[in-house]
Amino acid sequence: MPLHSPVSLIRSTAVTRRRLRWTRSRGQRVVIGVNVVLISALAIGAGGVWYAAQKLGDVQRIDVAAELTAAPGEAPLTAADIQIIDPATMAAQAGSTTTEPSEPPGPAENYLIVGSDNAEEVDPNNPILVGRDVTSNLADTIMLLRLEPETGAATLLSIPRDLEVEISGKGRNLKINAAFNFDEPYADRVARLINTVEESLDVGIQHYLEVDIAAFQRLVDQVGGVTVCFDGPSRDGETGLDIATGGWHELDGTAALAFVRSRKMETQNRDGDWKNVSGRADLDRIERQQEFAREAIDQVAGNITTSPALLFGVLDIAADELAVSNSFDIVGDGRNLAAWFGGIEDEDLLTMSLAVQDLPNTAQHGNEFRLGLLAEAEGQLDIFRGIGPFDVVPKRVDVPVLGAERASVSEGLAELGFDATSARSASGEAITIRYGLGGHQAANLVAAFLDTSIEFVSDPDLFGNEIVLELGAEAPAVLATPRVLTVAAQELVPPTTTAVGPTTTAVAVLSEWPFDCTLPKPE
Repeated sequence: MPLHSPVSLIRSTAVTRRRLRWTRSRGQRVVIGVNVVLISALAIGAGGVWYAAQKLGDVQRIDVAAELTAAPGEAPLTAADIQIIDPATMAAQAGSTTTEPSEPPGPAENYLIVGSDNAEEVDPNNPILVGRDVTSNLADTIMLLRLEPETGAATLLSIPRDLEVEISGKGRNLKINAAFNFDEPYADRVARLINTVEESLDVGIQHYLEVDIAAFQRLVDQVGGVTVCFDGPSRDGETGLDIATGGWHELDGTAALAFVRSRKMETQNRDGDWKNVSGRADLDRIERQQEFAREAIDQVAGNITTSPALLFGVLDIAADELAVSNSFDIVGDGRNLAAWFGGIEDEDLLTMSLAVQDLPNTAQHGNEFRLGLLAEAEGQLDIFRGIGPFDVVPKRVDVPVLGAERASVSEGLAELGFDATSARSASGEAITIRYGLGGHQAANLVAAFLDTSIEFVSDPDLFGNEIVLELGAEAPAVLATPRVLTVAAQELVPPTTTAVGPTTTAVAVLSEWPFDCTLPKPE
């Protein structure tokens, strides 16, 4: 039987969305995103708050709240939510009083962050403008950011602009950034991109933020530059990147822009040969953008909340360059932002690139390079649906159902989202769930939706979230909501083995690159 990891081979289920009816909520935060996450805050006293309010009041607001999805009121049900309690404990608790749980800090929310290639405000002598239409306004970088107030987690997912999707309202399969490129009024283009991301990736978006090339360049200069490591001398003639030596370099706004936009970077090795280190074009560029984001957070986030001069400079740029959806109160939630990002470290931000594969270069795909989703992408996108990588939820549980009345039970479980199938094999008299190593949570999740007592049996041929449900003579009712279990599957302990492997001797291998960027950054 196949093995299933928690983040692969996952069948997609539609996310039910409520369109956003805007009200200010706890935990809403303001995020200034470019190709990276650079943050401003308001924790600098009354004068600073007044100045910030004036500046943030000038930020462009896009009327797209009707296109955004309201944050879900509760997280998806997982196996960890199933109540398991023995009858004696239930009786003891029947007469006891319980205290009300503390109010949660607010719902987790998803931000769609777009880096536009609008270059109208860029110096005309900047090499980034070579061969570029300065009046264009395309979605050059697309990211999803998820903030979870309850856990303090932050996840940034880069979406390749070459990903092929169906464009919302157009009925055409194009690259995802094309949703932003139609000749339409600006707010309509933003709305189409929001709807395309939501529909094609099956995630809800609560807020939209957009900045352009000029904003990115000004932000990096304002914070004093960001230090990045290069394996050797590096260059890209199309963006103007020109790094003379390997090692750590502080990039100003112009150099940083050339770095994060590079799709054809070359690096010189020890032999003096120049090698293309961007064989995957946009995917390699995404890795550089995420590297830059982590370095920026590590070097800048703490300083921006303690330096009024730095903060005021960032606020000036935000007022000039930032565009946001009219879905949050950018002034009122500034203090929450300071609390969030004031102590963030680079390791607190999980960065990912959407798992994709090359599609055939055929007429069906526009005779151009396009990308398609891999199965692993479902696990990444689940994070933005409120499902953790190791959560056991119905769609991740494979349940072959055996027995004479198997059809009605498998159909009922399938309606709840389980990957339930009807098998022909006969079953015994008792209603039994067989499970293997790592499968006790999946077994309990299924059992909680069956209105009958269950016998749990370990099976060494099963593993992970694959279980087998064997029915008796009669089919149990499938419940709409889970019941409390008084008998539950127990976690199985893997057998201990002692393996003696061959003795190996490590051999130092000289890197082909002049500098080793895996070494710790010097203080």
